[in-house]
Amino acid sequence: MRVGCGALLAAAAVVFFGGLRALAVILAAAAAHEAGHLIALALLGAPAREIRLGALGAVMEADVSRLGFGAEAVAAAAGPAAGILLALAAARSCPELAGTSAALSALNLLPCGSLDGGRILRAGLSAFLGADATEKAVTAVTCVCAACFAGLAILARSPAASVTLLAASVWSAAGLTERGAGI
Repeated sequence: MRVGCGALLAAAAVVFFGGLRALAVILAAAAAHEAGHLIALALLGAPAREIRLGALGAVMEADVSRLGFGAEAVAAAAGPAAGILLALAAARSCPELAGTSAALSALNLLPCGSLDGGRILRAGLSAFLGADATEKAVTAVTCVCAACFAGLAILARSPAASVTLLAASVWSAAGLTERGAGI
């Protein structure tokens, strides 16, 4: 596992603004999410080679080239599914963890770039379209999502909502720059 400076800065920002409990909640939700991917990849015969933590989250490297489109979609969906299971399990005992895990899962299911939803979309389209048409379609959907978040940030009535939506726009668009065999 590699931890980049961006991940350390993001963790420091979370601690500064939300405290150690907020960091623990976010890390627990993220760990459940990544565990879902790890388990699915291992069961599908494509174990993870590396996990990198950066400012925008985790990137898991695995050789998914041998997997079919359906298996790729399952591997991508396993992270959000694990997060939803954690949210359900923690709903009564730790609502903060449940909400964070559910939000992380929902955000990751957006059909953007290298997010899990983008990988699911890419796997589904690849079954019917060629590689070039699939990448163009995923890029177009990612741009639309990023533009929608940016537009909502402009229209938002509160500064906190504007910053959050603008961050979601940047995070969505950041997926356009990541390529490779990550999950």
